[in-house]
Amino acid sequence: MHALEAKSEVGLALPGWQWRGRGNSDEGYLVGHFIGDGHFSGTTVHLDVWEAPGVEAVRQRLTAAASHLPHRADWAGFRKIERHGKQQMSGVSLLELMTEWGLFPGCKTVNDQIERGSSNFICGVISGLLDTDGHVEGKAAKGVTIRLSQANTDLLHRVQRMLGWLGIRSTVHAGRAAGARLMPDGHGGLRLYDTQGWSRLLVGSSDARRLTRIAGFVDTAKAAKYERLTEGMTTYRKSPVDKVKSVQPCTVQLVDVQLLSAARWLAVNGVAVDARTLQASRCERDSLARRAVTGRTTATYTSGSLDAESGDPEQRTMKEVGKLRQDGLSAVSIALRLHLTPARVRELLIKAGTPERARDRSADRLPASELSHAYELGKSVPELAAHYDVGEQHVRDALAAAGVDLRGAGRRGHTLKVWSLTKEQLAAEYAAAGLVELGRRYGVAAGTVKSALLRHGIERRPTGHRANPR
Repeated sequence: MHALEAKSEVGLALPGWQWRGRGNSDEGYLVGHFIGDGHFSGTTVHLDVWEAPGVEAVRQRLTAAASHLPHRADWAGFRKIERHGKQQMSGVSLLELMTEWGLFPGCKTVNDQIERGSSNFICGVISGLLDTDGHVEGKAAKGVTIRLSQANTDLLHRVQRMLGWLGIRSTVHAGRAAGARLMPDGHGGLRLYDTQGWSRLLVGSSDARRLTRIAGFVDTAKAAKYERLTEGMTTYRKSPVDKVKSVQPCTVQLVDVQLLSAARWLAVNGVAVDARTLQASRCERDSLARRAVTGRTTATYTSGSLDAESGDPEQRTMKEVGKLRQDGLSAVSIALRLHLTPARVRELLIKAGTPERARDRSADRLPASELSHAYELGKSVPELAAHYDVGEQHVRDALAAAGVDLRGAGRRGHTLKVWSLTKEQLAAEYAAAGLVELGRRYGVAAGTVKSALLRHGIERRPTGHRANPR
């Protein structure tokens, strides 16, 4: 028990701002960048880096952080996507990392598990968020601030708490409210669109300087802008704690409830104390229950905690996992559907005695004719994999077994041109040109033209018979 008394130092920051826990700075940076500029796609995740000044250092930082994760031998880090002006990194190991920290489709935000991470992990998360959604504003005469803008206000309050634990003061301000606004419609005019509201977190003065030292920008353009704007400025460090003047007897709560509604824990004389016990304390007890911590570490996450938090018994979860596996879903697909980690799913499959590699038979179960028809109509391999809930390689194997020639990247539009031809048009085209020539004309493989002829019931010429040029 720890007593709250007059002259007790109360605040969010602990002396030294370091504590043990799960995660390191590399994992934190990957998680923070994914929250800010990543997305789920089927059974994998993508981390995007958009082409802009200063992002080369970000790409290098992400590559170095991800290189410590287990990958396939052909993993090559980032790949360039020219048409979107960005570089993208993906991989199963990245997916497993995100799910281990409670990030799933529809739940891509800072959560309790992330807040329980080590101080190095939290610094990495904040740095990743600043590189994706942070910016520098202001002038030396009026003050320079580091700002983090988000539509998710809860995320900003969580970041504010984490900054407070590191001894960095910040404020959250409401920005633009949600509502209909006139915006470009893509055709040279304006149109009313529903837009989200947003808020922003501001860090200024000596706190901004401290932030740049321990969890600042990797983006060299943003870092250089801050240094340029603050060159020659003098800042004064404010204490991150306040002293209790007195403890009132019997009639009032010890600490303001509004403060505690957002605080996860407070530091009282350098000891982490559960803020909820402060909120519940009354006059009959002025001592506080110390939070269950190891040193300065909050309770660690275990693989079974998701079941405990959801209230579902392990047997029920195991049964559900086994049923989904029998339906042909991969361990990763089951994990994303049930909001479990892939490692947890594999653990439950072993306990249930269900073969982990059951999905290897998925390619044999795919409807060959339906699959090849959808592919010829322009569906991509990732779209088909997501539709049938199998891996992309299973789709490629099934298409190859059906005798379908895989097209190159970006050729979907050309395939649609072939399939948009009527039977009469295609027959006339084929009468005047061969398969190879038609393929070159429409930018597709000769096999695609052959498939179109078969679909329309157009009889092919015997071998050796040439077309009649117009």
